[in-house]
Amino acid sequence: MSDFASSLPVRTETNGDVVVKLVDGTTNTQAAAVDASGNVQTLVNNTTLAPVNSQDAADGPVAPGTAASKAMLIAAQYNATLPTLADTQQAAVQVDASGRLLVAQAVAAVLNATVVQGAPNTIGNAWPVLPTDGTNSQSFTAAGEAKVDITQPIPAGTNLIGSVNSRTEDGAGTAITSSLINSKQRLDVDLASEGTNGAAVPFGTLQVGGTDGTDLRAISVDTSGKVNVDLHDATGAAFSSANPLPVSISSSTPGTPVQDYKDATAIAAAASDNHDYTVTAGKTLNLARIWASASGKLKVQVEVETGVATGTFVTKFVGFNSTAAPNIDITVVSVIAVAAGVRVRVVATNEDKQSMDLYSTIEGTEV
Repeated sequence: MSDFASSLPVRTETNGDVVVKLVDGTTNTQAAAVDASGNVQTLVNNTTLAPVNSQDAADGPVAPGTAASKAMLIAAQYNATLPTLADTQQAAVQVDASGRLLVAQAVAAVLNATVVQGAPNTIGNAWPVLPTDGTNSQSFTAAGEAKVDITQPIPAGTNLIGSVNSRTEDGAGTAITSSLINSKQRLDVDLASEGTNGAAVPFGTLQVGGTDGTDLRAISVDTSGKVNVDLHDATGAAFSSANPLPVSISSSTPGTPVQDYKDATAIAAAASDNHDYTVTAGKTLNLARIWASASGKLKVQVEVETGVATGTFVTKFVGFNSTAAPNIDITVVSVIAVAAGVRVRVVATNEDKQSMDLYSTIEGTEV
């Protein structure tokens, strides 16, 4: 039975689960070096190089291990041509204490390398760029702002350039101010006669008026400020005693309500009772309704006197009841206007076979 030490496979779940070293294929203890910034360090082998141009042939072979040999190896790798060997050895190529090349801008330009400006995003390390059209250069203010002259017309349509502040002045050059009213700026206007009752009408003031169909007509007021009004009919004729303003009276006209009630007691069979109401002096009664009732058969007549105390009455309505429908309701649709001092009479007649009470109400409005 024999045992051996086998390798264990590795399965990674997330980045960083496994750390890998780069080593030499023959000597696995010889690993690649990585500095603190994560850069892999590379050693250029010492090699004796043959001259690559006439100047190199004049200067002679380059000794292995020197800065010049390392620079030439780099140039060969990038298919580039170095400056003269003498210039490279004197100024362009330097080697630090660890043997790493320090290539100046002249060699870096040959190798197509990047030249570092220094700390980024600072004015001190910036390379200035001068905009030009090939003939004229861009000009700037002392604050570094570009100067622009607009020589072409603005295209038609909506063009938002920015805010423009304007100054409004009167003819003498005095600024006209504004005030903030309801979140809007309004021009301040002060009239000498503004707000003074009885003052002369200010020049250019706004007045309320109407049109006569052709011209503007201002509203007229008297010295007390009351509006002068002329009433006209539909034809344009003014109302007067000869052309009075029509007035209609309806049952809904405001006034003093009248509900005059009477209980005529023990009225004999076939006998009658008069219920009179005299209109109040200075008033007009708008007769609206007559209500009558009895426990037996009843007849009522509604009459209106022809004048004050004439004793002559004109019958307006007649009504009958029955024991099945004992109430008599006479509602006046077209209002009867009864003048002051004139009587309204309800004649109630007992149509039954024995005496009974007769009830009636005269209803209306006095105005």
